[in-house]
Parts: sequence; C-alpha cells; structure tokens
Amino acid sequence: MKNIIILSFLLISICSYGKKYQNKYAKGFLIEENENDLKLTIFDPFDYYKSVFATYNLSLENKENYVSIPSKRVAPLSCPFVAFCNQLNVVDNIVAIESSKYLFNKQVYNNYLSGKVKQVGESHIINSELLLSLKPDVVFVPGWDKGINSCKTIQNAGVNVVYMFGYMEQHPLGRTEWIKVVSLFFNKLKLADSVFNSIETRYSNLVEIASKEKNRTSTICGGVYRGIWYAPGANSYLATSLKNANANYLFDGYKESGSVPLKKEQVLIKSQQADVWIIHAMGEPYPSSISRDREFYSKTNPWKNNRVYSNIGSISAWGANNYWEDGIVNPDIILADYIKMMYPHLLPNHKFVYYKAIDTKLL
Repeated sequence: MKNIIILSFLLISICSYGKKYQNKYAKGFLIEENENDLKLTIFDPFDYYKSVFATYNLSLENKENYVSIPSKRVAPLSCPFVAFCNQLNVVDNIVAIESSKYLFNKQVYNNYLSGKVKQVGESHIINSELLLSLKPDVVFVPGWDKGINSCKTIQNAGVNVVYMFGYMEQHPLGRTEWIKVVSLFFNKLKLADSVFNSIETRYSNLVEIASKEKNRTSTICGGVYRGIWYAPGANSYLATSLKNANANYLFDGYKESGSVPLKKEQVLIKSQQADVWIIHAMGEPYPSSISRDREFYSKTNPWKNNRVYSNIGSISAWGANNYWEDGIVNPDIILADYIKMMYPHLLPNHKFVYYKAIDTKLL
C-alpha cells in the first residue's frame, strides 16, 4: 500500500527537529517539534509499522511546502474524528462530514441541517467536487482502502489529506491517543495531551478496581453475519478492553488484531462456558441479527441466563450511535460499562452509558 500513494505535500524536512514526543500507547505515528514547526510521521500498519506511510510538515509561519496551522476549515470524514474535534473545541471549524447518518454530535448535526456543514459522501465514497468547493484546509480520512481511493482527486488538487489509522491500534488508549494527530493541525497539542492524560488516569484507576475481583466472569463477544460468527481477535482493542475489565475472554486463543470468523459450532461450545455475551450494533434498537438468528442464540448460556448486552445505550433521535463516535474519546466509560456487566458490585453507582442490557425473555 505504501507504494501506491505519493502525497504532494510529502517532503523531507529541511530542518532538524529537536524534540520527539513519545507516545504512550499508539504505534502509528510520531510527532517531532522545532520552534514554530512540527513534523508528523504516520507509519504503515499493514507493514507492522516498519515503514513510513506519510509525512506532514506543519508550521505556524506561512512557509512554502508546509501545512499552515492552525487550520480554519476542516473535514473529518469519519465520526470518531468529529469526537476528536469536539474535545479540542474546534467543531465550529467543521465544514464537511462524510454522512449525517452516523453523526451523533448535536451541534455538528444542527450545522448540517442549517447548511453550514455539508455531507460529502456515503459508504466511504466521497463527492470530490463538492468537497473541493468547500475549500477545506485539511481532510481527515480513515486509512482503509476505499477512503484512500476516494480521496485521490482531493489529494491531487493540493488539499492536505491526513490518513488516520487509529482503528488499527491494539489498545483502546492507543486509539484515543490519535487525538494528538488531529490537534497538530489546530496547534492544540498541549490541550490534546492534557485531555489524553486525564482519560488515561481514569482508565488506569478502573483497571485497578477490576483487578481486585478474583472470580473472573467468562465472556464471549461478537455475532452472526451471513452464517458466520465474527469475534474480536485477542489482540484487538476491544478484547484488550475486556481483559482490562478482568474478564475471562473465551476467544483469547485467536491472536488476530481484527475480527475472527468462527463456525457456529465452535461458538456454541464456548458459549456454554460463558457468563456474558456482548454484541455490537450500529444504530438499530436491537442488533438485527438477534431476531434473525434467535434460534441459535437461544442455545447459548448468556441468553438462557439473560446476560446479553449491546452497545445501544446512547442513540440519537435521528438514529446515530454514540458508541462509534464519542466512544473513541471515552474508553474509560466503556471500560466502566464492561466492569458493571461483569462485576456490578465493584461499581455500584455506575449507570450504563454506551451499553444496555438486552432482556432475552422479551425476544
């Protein structure tokens, strides 16, 4: 993949950057600083972060071949990037979104309804002509293939396109740490660092609380899609979060960092050992597969014991699921939800935020 992209603003730095910021969890980027200039290096996750995917040189001064910061007009083309902008207090700088369908942020959604913010895509297919007409200073896009291909025209027109690979990070705090990448383009690295450190502290405190439980809850995660059960691999950020909640993740033997396809028969055997089942949905009141595959699900132990949970605790009036947006900047709250599922006595005052118990007796 690294050979198919040549950024017009990809340059070899002409100065020596004196300070390197050490990431705490994220593997996918490096930030360097020298007086009024910054250098952002993004590494290729498909090459195990061994090679450079892209380099961006930024400056507070108006320099040729540098990205001028702070940016005034921004297009975050995935909902998690909107959450980053919200934490950095720059949502008023947003001029374009990919799709309003998954947008939860009320201020940005209202700006979309009023026409201040334009929808420029759907399903990662970008209307390049419309986006270019909005004259964004920077466009943040997810790093998967469709996003890259859709942005070629924009990139070739000289717009600063930043490819975000936070979704490839194996630790939930690694995903959150990508807020620092977005912050650079608004000259708000100090704020991003402060926000991240606060999140990390709360997360670490919850890990400590969960670690005190000696009787671990066995958990399965995932659901059926077209006859195949897809579960988070043991090295995924989601599985990491479950293990940080001191759950006994029953698919821990599959070391992938993405989803793992499993046969129903395999899952059914594991499910007899499970106490809790967690299933994820985009925005529907209940994951659509629950009704479609009810006969299979009803054979699992969590279903029989009514301990099934889904990430449908925070849905907007227009159907957007906040788990997929603000969840990236609130991994501590997601962790608290997991602990509440597993060991409610450890967090007696916590109320579910992103998750909700599914009453299987009513299905």
